Amino acid sequence: MADFKNELSWSFSRDRIFRECLRQYYYYYYAAWGGWERNASLLSRKAYLFKNMKNLDLWAGDVSHQIIEWVIRGKKQHTSISLSAALAKAEKIFYQGIEQSANQMWRYNIKGSLNLFEHYYENKSLNDLGKEKFEEKIAKSIKRFYDLGILEKLEDAEGEDYLSLEELRSFYYSGVKIYIKIDFAIKRDGLVYLYDWKTGRESYQDRLQLQAYAFYAQKSWGVEYSAIRLYPVYLTQDDFSLKAIANISPQELTDYIDKSLKAMKERLVDVDNNQAVIDNFVPQRQQYRCRHCFFKELCFPPSSL
Repeated sequence: MADFKNELSWSFSRDRIFRECLRQYYYYYYAAWGGWERNASLLSRKAYLFKNMKNLDLWAGDVSHQIIEWVIRGKKQHTSISLSAALAKAEKIFYQGIEQSANQMWRYNIKGSLNLFEHYYENKSLNDLGKEKFEEKIAKSIKRFYDLGILEKLEDAEGEDYLSLEELRSFYYSGVKIYIKIDFAIKRDGLVYLYDWKTGRESYQDRLQLQAYAFYAQKSWGVEYSAIRLYPVYLTQDDFSLKAIANISPQELTDYIDKSLKAMKERLVDVDNNQAVIDNFVPQRQQYRCRHCFFKELCFPPSSL
């Protein structure tokens, strides 16, 4: 079997990490490569471990996404899942993950078992904190999703109307593979509705991300921009109401990707082979970011933070 090749690609999450801290970016996309191999270096194994780490906030967001996906898949099969059933399943998944992390199951399966920052670095008991996070993020997100009326709009939808649901998609731009993950896309009455579930705060990148979904829809599904409706859905925002946003021009999106890719390539010693050296990725020395960074063990001894 041929070896996997670490090729340069682009995504909004990759861009975010690059902007936050160059050293974190190096660990995540270069040092961690091959960290799953038995003969991997200690740095590579550690970087791979931390690349797969989550914190409680991210885990809560993941669970919210999983439950919404499950509910919509049920709707696609003409099965209605009650709010109480959705909340019960979410609670089970959430606490199973916390138990996995507390028992350090990641030692046997890094990719398939949850490793929480709060356990690894802070040795916290998550009983009270977990209950608080479940109520303020997961339960709130799921209840808000049910209240928005999206499920009611799917009542008479057929299977072929469902275009994408939490599926990793990609397209090529300027010779680079661009990855996107469309939370939910459906075709109704000649229009295509693209939804992006958000459990955090609103940002400009959210609009760009939805525009990337639209770009993909046009290129891969042959949908005209005028027939696309973009919906960022802020599930934990108290004053949120569901409404489409105006399409950003494709030029604004491609200009953003061009600028980001250019900066990433400038850090490489060999662009064609995507080769990087750690010295070209200077760490961002911000106390708050460093304290909460998954890779901080690689930058600082445990006593220095």
